[in-house]
Amino acid sequence: MSHDIRAYRVSEEEVEHQYAIFKKQIARQGISDEEWLDAYHEYEVRTQTAYLSRSAFNQVNAIIYAALNAMDCYAGCSGTGESRAFTREQLTEAAKFLDQVNDFAVLRNIRRPKNMADDIFSTLEKMGLEVINARNVPPDVCREVEFVERCIAWLDESGEETITICFS
Repeated sequence: MSHDIRAYRVSEEEVEHQYAIFKKQIARQGISDEEWLDAYHEYEVRTQTAYLSRSAFNQVNAIIYAALNAMDCYAGCSGTGESRAFTREQLTEAAKFLDQVNDFAVLRNIRRPKNMADDIFSTLEKMGLEVINARNVPPDVCREVEFVERCIAWLDESGEETITICFS
């Protein structure tokens, strides 16, 4: 269970096309693990600009959704699978939001929807186990910042107006 956020440098149709090429490459019999990984890496290079993953239990897994104003793509233990196009302006606003998140008071005002992790931790506490509450620890959003910066850089380099981000 995790939040896997991918920014694609190509359209959704092209992602599907490139994935079909990848599947043909691995359809050969006798492919080694290393060859499979090489083929998948080629697919990622052809399609992805940035990738961000946070576990379902990570305290900051909802931050990227909030930063991109996409909380409706947050489904608790993962994303909804929805893809959206984002402009440079939207990404710039997300970068500003992430800069503010370093102020822990801002994080306290972000309310993520309750998810399965909350129920698990509650059950463990009821069983008498000590659960360390990381909510009082300032967040580390450097991976989110890097994700947004890569998206902005790609838009600047490519001249495209939008980049597609998938929340899975």
